[in-house]
Amino acid sequence: NADIVYTMQVYDRWGNNLFDKTGLRINDPNEGWQPQDRYSPGVYVYKITYNEQDETKIIVGDITVL
Repeated sequence: NADIVYTMQVYDRWGNNLFDKTGLRINDPNEGWQPQDRYSPGVYVYKITYNEQDETKIIVGDITVL
């Protein structure tokens, strides 16, 4: 039930920043990265930063766009 706000960055395989947005809210389908026909198929790396109980948390991973 928490209203968590996060920052998200998405990078291509060469490290170019393709998406960088702050103030995103969880469970909002209109927010976040939506690659729909905008990006070529491939692997992209994401970084999500948020605060939980006054501690900064970082989630990193990759996603494959087909």
